[in-house]
Amino acid sequence: ETPDSQEVIFSYVGRVVPLKQPEVLLEIISELSQQSDLTPLLFLAGRVTDEYRKELQERAHALGIGSQLHLTGSLSPAEIGALYHRSTLYLSASQHEGRSNAVLEALAAGLPACLSDIPGHRELVSDGEQGILFSSDNPTEAAQRIHHLLKDTKTRQKLKTNAQQSVSHLTWETHAAAFQKLYQQALRRK
Repeated sequence: ETPDSQEVIFSYVGRVVPLKQPEVLLEIISELSQQSDLTPLLFLAGRVTDEYRKELQERAHALGIGSQLHLTGSLSPAEIGALYHRSTLYLSASQHEGRSNAVLEALAAGLPACLSDIPGHRELVSDGEQGILFSSDNPTEAAQRIHHLLKDTKTRQKLKTNAQQSVSHLTWETHAAAFQKLYQQALRRK
């Protein structure tokens, strides 16, 4: 179980741009700080302009979570792996995603993913199976669901296991075999 006084690390990896709605993540972190004695830390890893970095830092300070926001800039694959290893949950409030490599990597690392409820995220995560889906219009409700998940060790462990299993078939070998099968079928049709 997560004690109320523990620091909890949330990670996001990707471009840090308005389309990805990092402001919503800041609001969720602020709500979590107010709802409990947890100290949620948010690591936003990815390219960010100096102007947008300053805007996010100002917003975090206005929400009273300035010291809890960590804008790391771009990280190497090894650094991303280390971040995922230290993290409790993966967060994204993006307005639009395709098949997010960052979410796939987080799932492979065993991180339950707490994601905005959009088609690209629903393709990778079923609510309550590999993580949770939330409305980015309601950061308070998202924070409540995340807080409940943090307190429920058994469910969080189930989500971690499900997360890893859900992407375990996504290897170069399985993709190569699938393409080989497609090519062989196409050649037989000729």
